[in-house]
Amino acid sequence: MKEDKMDKTKNEHISVDAIILVTLVIILIALAGFYLMGKKEKVVTSVPSTTPIQQQVIPTQAPIATEAVSITRAPTIQVTLAPTATPTPSPKPIPHGTKNFMVSIGSDVKGPRMGKGTIDPYDPVLGGKQKLTIEINDTVPVQKVVATLKTDKKTTEHILTANPGVTNKGNWSGEWTIDDSYLYTYILSIQATSANGTSSVDVTLR
Repeated sequence: MKEDKMDKTKNEHISVDAIILVTLVIILIALAGFYLMGKKEKVVTSVPSTTPIQQQVIPTQAPIATEAVSITRAPTIQVTLAPTATPTPSPKPIPHGTKNFMVSIGSDVKGPRMGKGTIDPYDPVLGGKQKLTIEINDTVPVQKVVATLKTDKKTTEHILTANPGVTNKGNWSGEWTIDDSYLYTYILSIQATSANGTSSVDVTLR
């Protein structure tokens, strides 16, 4: 009786072990199947394509040749202006611009009488214009009025003309160009002539 019970228990253990073994075999077979399927897919996806792949070659830009440029700086030119020479001895100062003057002639002098005069300008630049206007009066028509200008190196004579309508009483005028310096010699001589005679006066401008 006891032996039959032991045999029965032994047979039950064998049945359980068989079931477990069969289960394990089935699991192994399933795993093997999954493994083979995955390997097959991997092999298929790794098959190289028969279509050739065209590679695009991007050309590289050739290096640009550079040329060295030499810059030469122009030499600096220094200009030295010579100082203006100072006249020696120093000239006497004179007025600037337009100046009026009066002429007085003695009663014993024959010829036209002279009165108010104007010099414009008194100190003209070299090459500039100068105008003289002088009042001339006489009892008879004035025939001629001459202005003589003495400068440093020249003496020039200028004929004056009467203003319109003037015969024996009125203004006479003349204009000229200054073409010489007058630093030391600057004298204006005026001479008027009529039927009564000739009168003259020297006006020292410097």
